[in-house]
Amino acid sequence: MNYIRTLFKSLLIISHLPLLYSCQNESMEELVIYSNDFSTNELRNIISKEGIQEFNGEAVLGFFNNDSFDLNLFDLPSHNMVRINIDLYIHDSWEGNSRGENGPDVWKMLVEDELIVSTSFSNSICEPSFCLYQSYPENGLRQFEPKTGAIISDLPGRCLYKDENGWTSKYKISKIVPHHNSTLIIKCFDELIQLNESDPKCDESWSVSKIEVSLLNIR
Repeated sequence: MNYIRTLFKSLLIISHLPLLYSCQNESMEELVIYSNDFSTNELRNIISKEGIQEFNGEAVLGFFNNDSFDLNLFDLPSHNMVRINIDLYIHDSWEGNSRGENGPDVWKMLVEDELIVSTSFSNSICEPSFCLYQSYPENGLRQFEPKTGAIISDLPGRCLYKDENGWTSKYKISKIVPHHNSTLIIKCFDELIQLNESDPKCDESWSVSKIEVSLLNIR
């Protein structure tokens, strides 16, 4: 019986050797090179026609409607990946994959001219007889229920629905992208369709409450 127990323990250790070996031989170093929650009213390294506003007691960059901002970083140390984290607010009547006069409502992110995020968001109600689906958390045309993946989904709207909860959703966009250059350009923008609205920005907009960029060395 003791022999069998010893043999079993030996086999158990051997079965875990590849996992232990791979963990020891793959390491990751991470260095935060940019972090901005806009609370100090600074727009360092950001190019935008919009400035710092306030939403729900929080400083945000925005509000954007068929608009964009660029984040330009320079003199970066050696790395082979970048991690980009963006806290994104989706305000008011985004209608996801809707087609026609009111959609689709799409948000995008470019890293060095490479399209990393291209997705739609919806703040619409979703019932068996009516639902305006969104693509997030995937790219392209997908069919997820409104607010899928939101970390907060019951905030008041910014303008059109400012007195009603459930019309702003907050998402944490997080992407790891291969990158080696000493400069980094990140562009965030939208493609919103509102052919029947006299005040498009009040109808739907977006803002950002935090941006953080890290350099990674993965070996």
